[in-house]
Amino acid sequence: MRSPDLNRLVGLALVATLTSCAAPSVESDRLRIEELLPGGTALLADEGSEDESPFPDGAMTVETAQRIALARNPRARAALAALGIARGQWEAANAFPNPGLHGGYPEGIDGATLHASLSIPLAPLVERGERRAIARSEHRAALAQTAGQLLDLLLQVRLAALAVIADDADQAQVAERQAIAEAEREAAEVIFEAGNITEYSRLMHRWNAERGKVELVEAQLTRLHRRNRLELLMGVPLDRHAWSLVAPAEPAIESTEPPAALEQAVLVASVELAERRAALEAAAHRIGLGETARWLPGLTLSIEAESHDGDTMWGPQLGVELPLFDQKSGHLQSERAAFDAALEDYRARQNEVRAALRESWAELRAADEILQHYNATLLPLQQQLMEQDVLRYNAMDEGVFGLLEQRRRLADEQRQALRAQHRRWQAQARLSHLLDGGRLTPAESIESPKAPASSVQPSAH
Repeated sequence: MRSPDLNRLVGLALVATLTSCAAPSVESDRLRIEELLPGGTALLADEGSEDESPFPDGAMTVETAQRIALARNPRARAALAALGIARGQWEAANAFPNPGLHGGYPEGIDGATLHASLSIPLAPLVERGERRAIARSEHRAALAQTAGQLLDLLLQVRLAALAVIADDADQAQVAERQAIAEAEREAAEVIFEAGNITEYSRLMHRWNAERGKVELVEAQLTRLHRRNRLELLMGVPLDRHAWSLVAPAEPAIESTEPPAALEQAVLVASVELAERRAALEAAAHRIGLGETARWLPGLTLSIEAESHDGDTMWGPQLGVELPLFDQKSGHLQSERAAFDAALEDYRARQNEVRAALRESWAELRAADEILQHYNATLLPLQQQLMEQDVLRYNAMDEGVFGLLEQRRRLADEQRQALRAQHRRWQAQARLSHLLDGGRLTPAESIESPKAPASSVQPSAH
């Protein structure tokens, strides 16, 4: 074991004293978090009263909903408040050890001899630099973790807002299908009275119309659920203020593979990797602290003074812990193993980020291709078929039920196109989440609207 050098210990203590710095403030933490968010969004704006609407006049954008959520969501506020834990640990690491003062009369209170000592623990002073470095790295990790939680919230709000927009359009399509079913029922009643269809066909048309009412109620309930979900994420009172959303305009993608620069940008922006890098730094400093503790057992520098009959004598003393049984080797081995495990976990996470980027890119490309096929081919074809059915109906080559059936197929195709648009929005949101540095495991996302319920169509005969 290395023998401690008193001059070296005192020098290290002075360096630790001169290099001290204050812990970050609440405002500086907030500014650093805002820099990690897309667009430098301001956090925790003035909430206002519950009776005051936080929504703008007219339809709001998805980005407006995200800003409201950052300002009002209680979990966002809790995540920012939790940063105080890391700040407090940094401040504690900056503190110097308290000196100890001891004194008394060895010969009794009436004696003439006064003994006093002032002791300063040296080990905490020497270790202070490593402890501050650990606290600084853990604070950076806490900042990255908080930014990741807020980015998760932004993704949840975006997906929830897109679901609300999709549900509004989906409900319009359900209402269109119901209007077609009601038209079929009315036509069936007239044609049945004329004796041109059977009772069975009339009842089937009526059943379709009545079944459509259930689908309409289900669509309304889903829409209510999605709106409540979004209001909960935004942190506003449920169903108290009127608001609406405008659909986002998403640009089409052009390249077929994610470029290497994009992959590197995602790795650099990832707050999850930044959190793990800071944790690795803290683990490395813990190893350094453990190595220092091995050659620097508990040391105490004290000044002893004794006064007797007016004569005072004083001098330094050094106390040392004898590491006969515990040389901290087990603790050091544990810290090294923890660093190695964290390093391998970091490398694995890098690969997972790369894979997530490629999957999100492929998902966006596929969704974009499907949507373009709907808009460029399938919907125009259905519209042409509808026009041909109208011509056939006017020429009395097609009955009213065939015309309404084709109108239903066009409505269903339009509904599927809206679902394809929603899937593209979701794919774009997830890719943007990665580009903004978001984590790979965000909280629950919102599913696409369900496909139209199948129904039995009656014969026109």
